[in-house]
Amino acid sequence: MVIDPTTGGLGYGMEYSFSVMERIRMASLTQGDDKLQLPIINNLANEVWKCKEAKEPAEAAPLLGDPEKRGVLMESVAAVSYLMAGSDLLIMRHPEAVRMVRSLIDLLVDGGSAAGVAPIAKRLDGVKIDLLSLSPAPDLAIEEEKIKKAAPAEKPKAEKKEAAKPEPAAKAAVTAPKVIEKPAERAAASVDGKAKAEADAKAKAEAEAKAKADAAEKAKAEAEAAAKAKSDAEARAKAEAEKKARAEVEEKARLEAEAKAKREAEEAGIREQRRKEREKRAAERTSEGEKTVSMRPAAEQKDPIEKMIDRLNRIHRRAA
Repeated sequence: MVIDPTTGGLGYGMEYSFSVMERIRMASLTQGDDKLQLPIINNLANEVWKCKEAKEPAEAAPLLGDPEKRGVLMESVAAVSYLMAGSDLLIMRHPEAVRMVRSLIDLLVDGGSAAGVAPIAKRLDGVKIDLLSLSPAPDLAIEEEKIKKAAPAEKPKAEKKEAAKPEPAAKAAVTAPKVIEKPAERAAASVDGKAKAEADAKAKAEAEAKAKADAAEKAKAEAEAAAKAKSDAEARAKAEAEKKARAEVEEKARLEAEAKAKREAEEAGIREQRRKEREKRAAERTSEGEKTVSMRPAAEQKDPIEKMIDRLNRIHRRAA
């Protein structure tokens, strides 16, 4: 059985053919069908090396890595996948890919470490690809820190300190007697300051909400106006197109009707001319009258067979 991947050895083709091979092997084990136990052949070389990704240069696809190593790695990965699916014969092209797959098979059979396997041998100049500039900036923020930054913390202590500062007025009057503030008055002042701060914050939040609502309504109105203008323009364009198409259809019908009328008139003229010619010939034949032709028997009377032979000689131009 020959099962090849479609174009793109590392994409949908390999996944689909891998699934087919896996199902065939499982069915052969469970059902015992000898036709499902035939060797499976995979032609990787033609399908992997003709795909677009294997032939693109580094300038066109820098994220795919070194173009010289790309096809080798694609062929090697596809070969390992098909070996895992139960392939019996792999048709490969690149010597480095063949060497790497053989090294894997030897390690699976004999055991050992893959650290001694030589890397892919390059014959072309190295390609310098700045992957750092192509990669996006990493997001190192923790989710808990994001939540804390999103919800700002309230500071009621600072508001209490700001609310309980009527001391400069007392220092300005040096001769004024010293006033001892009672705890009840201090508590009332702090409560008033806190209530004022809450009222200011509430008013500020309401103002911001109103501004956001106004901006949203304005944006919605602009979007509706733009959508209405667009729909009106499309409706006008559609109406003009329908009108133009209707005019073209009417013009075409008119031209066809004129051509049909002209053709029918010409045909009627030709028929009338032929009728007159027939009448003329009939009149000529009538005026000439019928001519009598005398008939006499032939000097040599022949039977039907001799007449047939004479006719054949005349047709085939045979010599007498």
